[in-house]
Amino acid sequence: MPSGVVGFLKGGPVPESDENQRPTEVIDRVLYGKYLKGLRVRQGYEPADNLVADLESCCGVTVSVRTIYAIERGEQLPRLDLLLALLVVLEEELDYFYPAISDQIVGKLKRRNPR
Repeated sequence: MPSGVVGFLKGGPVPESDENQRPTEVIDRVLYGKYLKGLRVRQGYEPADNLVADLESCCGVTVSVRTIYAIERGEQLPRLDLLLALLVVLEEELDYFYPAISDQIVGKLKRRNPR
């Protein structure tokens, strides 16, 4: 639901729409894909067939090899369950992907979970 509608439903003002204004992407698809591919290759999942098998056996997440490669090419983003399963199987922390996440979102995440 658009944020303006949510504000209206909560009794707040509805901002005027600016059709020329594009929202900032939360995740840079191309950069995320590069980081994922680098991590996958470093962890010995070249080609991605065994990664797909391990995602299913370890986390119960079903995904195709085509989808993994499409994510790595920046054509799509992973579903949340796949993103988390990738971190588990590839043995990496969530902050590994911070360079691909918008600075505004990373800043909010770090304020909530200081290290």
